[in-house]
Amino acid sequence: MRHSGMGRSVRWRVALAWVATLLGQSVAMGQDVPPVSTETLSTSQKSQIEAFVSGQVGAIVRADAPEAAYAAQDRLVELMQSGPISVEYRQEITKSVSPLEPLVGGADAFKAVSALMVAGELAVRPADRMIKAGLNDDREAVRVAAAGAAKRMLRILAASPNQQFFRQPGFGLQEALATALKGEASPLAARAMLHALASTPDDTEFFVKGAEQMAGALEAVAARLRAMPLDQSLSPAWSETLLWGLGASRQALFEANPDRQVSNQAKKSAARMSGLILAMVKAKTAQGADDAGRLERVVSAAEQVLLLVEANLSGSAGTQAVAPAFKEGADGGGWDRFADAVDAWVGARGKLTRAPFGFAAGDF
Repeated sequence: MRHSGMGRSVRWRVALAWVATLLGQSVAMGQDVPPVSTETLSTSQKSQIEAFVSGQVGAIVRADAPEAAYAAQDRLVELMQSGPISVEYRQEITKSVSPLEPLVGGADAFKAVSALMVAGELAVRPADRMIKAGLNDDREAVRVAAAGAAKRMLRILAASPNQQFFRQPGFGLQEALATALKGEASPLAARAMLHALASTPDDTEFFVKGAEQMAGALEAVAARLRAMPLDQSLSPAWSETLLWGLGASRQALFEANPDRQVSNQAKKSAARMSGLILAMVKAKTAQGADDAGRLERVVSAAEQVLLLVEANLSGSAGTQAVAPAFKEGADGGGWDRFADAVDAWVGARGKLTRAPFGFAAGDF
């Protein structure tokens, strides 16, 4: 079902929730939440948790305006952020949050956002189901909220002393993020999904999974953008998203914990993504580069990833040629040298068509 558009207050709140999630912070807090316990819960404590959670969940379900839903959401988030919480405590909360799950696909976007923010903090089932549903929603703001919730949940799972216990839901969430990212039409939502995939510390087993899923998804995104009109694929919003993805790829593939190495296939995916981006910029310059400063940053980042992959896979360290040639063209020297430098990577006999890459010239 296609949902109606959202008002400005909902979009503002989603932006606030996303930024707060990226910063690892919560939004405004309430009072009088049940005290957190890391020990075995008594019957009285369980009753107190149930009464509090049921009350806030009910307030979200019944809310007729965003402010009411967000106030109840904030109190639930406060409960889960007020101290170390045991699995038992989270499970007690879970018993009372089931009415939130249908809200994710419901008609009121502000209720979907609140439900997702609670799900990300909850980090146990049905949180993963709710987040996956949100990632596939037809409303941009709900998908952004779902990506923010996924980031929070992955960070909670990665901080667990028993990561192996949470491997299946965590890996499943990373796979769902990558699948959603491959087809994401909104650069804002795509960037939020990238943030989630790149969110886990590099000393956790979720890191490698996230890096490899991100590399494959970014390759698919770049291939999809390559087939779109250039004024769309290299728009300011998509350019910033691609730039963020290139930086995240470089950090994940080459600047992270040496004990957490990603596969060669992920590195090749990053190389193809970078080659596709350079091919798009080359095509754009043939039409006239109207925002050379923005594109120059994208070109430089893409070439850096290519050089790092080349050095890692072949042991041969090259030097930058594409970025200087772009600057020359932007300064009025013509685009021929830039086109040749790009073709040295993606042309019929370019580096990416030979070992250790092995792509076909038609892949770009």
